[in-house]
Amino acid sequence: MSVSASEYILLAKQAIYDTRKKCYAYELLFRTPMGSSAEDFGGEIATSQVLVNYCASVSEETEESQLPVFINVDSQFVLEFDSLPVSPANVVIELTDGVEPSKELIESVKAWKALGFDFALDCYDFHEKWNEIIPVMDYVKVDVLLMHESVLREAMCKVDRHQCKWVAKRVEDESSFELCKEVGFDLVQGYFLAKPKPVMGSSIRPGTAVTIKLLKELDRPGITMQQVAALVSQDPKLTVQMLKIINSSLFSLPRPVDDLQAALIYLGLDMLRQWAMMIAFLSNGNVHIEACRLVLLRAKTCELLCRESDSLVEYASSAFLAGLVSGVDVLLKVPARDFISQVNLSELVNHAVLSGDGDLGPILGAVCDFEYTASQKPHKIQEIPETILNSYKEANQWVAEVIKALKGH
Repeated sequence: MSVSASEYILLAKQAIYDTRKKCYAYELLFRTPMGSSAEDFGGEIATSQVLVNYCASVSEETEESQLPVFINVDSQFVLEFDSLPVSPANVVIELTDGVEPSKELIESVKAWKALGFDFALDCYDFHEKWNEIIPVMDYVKVDVLLMHESVLREAMCKVDRHQCKWVAKRVEDESSFELCKEVGFDLVQGYFLAKPKPVMGSSIRPGTAVTIKLLKELDRPGITMQQVAALVSQDPKLTVQMLKIINSSLFSLPRPVDDLQAALIYLGLDMLRQWAMMIAFLSNGNVHIEACRLVLLRAKTCELLCRESDSLVEYASSAFLAGLVSGVDVLLKVPARDFISQVNLSELVNHAVLSGDGDLGPILGAVCDFEYTASQKPHKIQEIPETILNSYKEANQWVAEVIKALKGH
């Protein structure tokens, strides 16, 4: 994917290596285009932004491997939340510098670990205050740049390893790397091996109105996933964002996506609620209404045309998705092919969008042709088949209601 003008720094990631200099994992680091720090924003927003940008933005940098990722959180996040809304298999929760050990924190860590999450303690200084929390850690990081060689040797000889993997951070040169191998570190991280690498990409920011409404609906007893999918589909940016989340490297999607509801069912109500909360934190409300209107009209018209055909009615939801994905160039300023390369959509949808063939290709093509005629050759509208005109008219009424929601009316 080529870098476009709409791309900016989403986050940074720094590789963690084993002592054979083979890449073992990545640490995800909070970054903004203006250079603000996590401290400027607060731990909760910083963690949320890193996760949303890693899982839900369009960037080839976030999809290059299935290696574990270290995600920085503060103790307040672990105490207040039950988990992160990702599959725990390849995730390490890194307790950031400044964490203070407590019985409450240890109990929260144990609860997270029961769900499958691994934990890392950052900036361990060999102080006895950490004695109770070390046994529940899977990784312990030591800032070797702060320690004299003789002190580090002695400390590593005396410390109880507790079956943890020990990570030397801020390894700046070959001699430091060799020392860390010698004294027993399992993993190393630092400028000598790899500097933090900015991850460039295009962010997907849905509108605040539908996201907030989604949060409210998710707390309503008896809410069905069909109702949730209907609400999410009102905001095309939120829809493509959810598709990217489920297809990120922090999940293992079992099969290609045919429609939005199937994808959301895989995510589940609890995880969906957590993602909606994080997205709500970060939504700036800058929704391009006319772009949304165009793409929603196309998607809904495709869906309605399928519902009018006995042979295609079962593909109606897939037709909506095809219409939506065909418009990511308008919504996100990235080519549909680049978006599809990062999302595990069904062949039915892929063929319709990329080559205009398959069962849905002619439907999508007819709707796009109608858009062109309506905007560029309105005098030829009478040549458009009545089924398309009727479906477009019905879709237009639906979109009018949706736009009110997107504007927050």
